[in-house]
Amino acid sequence: SVLNGIVNGGFSGFTYGHCAISVAVPRTVNSLDNRTKEMMCRWMEMNAFTALFRTHDGETPDETVSGYGDKYLLKALARWSTVYATLAEYRIRIFNEASFRGYPVVRHPVL
Repeated sequence: SVLNGIVNGGFSGFTYGHCAISVAVPRTVNSLDNRTKEMMCRWMEMNAFTALFRTHDGETPDETVSGYGDKYLLKALARWSTVYATLAEYRIRIFNEASFRGYPVVRHPVL
């Protein structure tokens, strides 16, 4: 639903869409199982192609289990942050189009 919101937000004039990559789960879950890790990796992958690539520990870091110590998640974070960095020149060009023409950074296929 986040990807749909970012893509379709461009039709409404939202040029810079993104969502934060959460690398923490509530302590009530108490573990970073494979499903949770896969979800975090998919968020990293998606955000590598948006306007901003950032992580956060949630609103209550003391009450969460962090993924920063997990080798699988750190490897994924390194991979997708490298992809994001590699696209820097392209992103600058797209940001200029967003600023001057109002085109969204993440574009619907119709555009």
